Amino acid sequence: MLWILLLSLLLLSLAGLFLARMEFHINTYQNHYELRWGPLLQAKVDTTEELPALAVRLGPFRKKWRLSDLQSKTLKTDKPKKTGKKPKKSKAFPLQLIIDILRSFRVRQFKLQIDTDDYVWNAWLFTPVYLIPGLRRHISINFMGRNGLVLQIENQLWRLGLAALRHLPIKPNFLTKSYPS
Repeated sequence: MLWILLLSLLLLSLAGLFLARMEFHINTYQNHYELRWGPLLQAKVDTTEELPALAVRLGPFRKKWRLSDLQSKTLKTDKPKKTGKKPKKSKAFPLQLIIDILRSFRVRQFKLQIDTDDYVWNAWLFTPVYLIPGLRRHISINFMGRNGLVLQIENQLWRLGLAALRHLPIKPNFLTKSYPS
C-alpha cells in the first residue's frame, strides 16, 4: 500500500513538472529579467543594488551571485589529446529540430521601441514598420531617444519533448500524422 502511494506521488509530481509553464520575462524599461518554471524554479537578475546579481530560487532554497563574480571566474579548458585516429564525421546540423523546438514556444507579449539616434535611419525604418500592420502593433520607431523591449515567452516541457520526439530515427505510432482508415 505504501509503494502504491509513493509511486502515485512520484507520477503526480512528474506530471506537474511536464505541465508546469516555463516563462521568460524581459522588460528593459523596468530592468526586469526573469526565468520561471512553475512554482519550482525562479531565476532573475536583480538590478536594485549597485552591482547586478543573479538570484535563483529552487523550491525553498535561495542563492544570490553577483554577476561580476561570475564573469571573473575563468574556466579551465583541457587540450584534447592527439591520437593517430582520424576524427569521425559529425552528423548534419539538426536545423529542423531547432526550428521545431523554437516553434513550440508561445510569445505572449512583444513590444519593441527603436531609436537609432539618426533621423534619416529612423525615417527609413518608420516607413516599412508603419505600412505593415503586423509590425505596427509590436514595433515602434521613435525620434525621442527611447529604446526598449518587453518580451514574455512561455513553453511547457511536454511541448519541448514532443518537438524532440518527432526527430527520433524510430517514430512511435502516436507521432505519425496518418490515420488508419
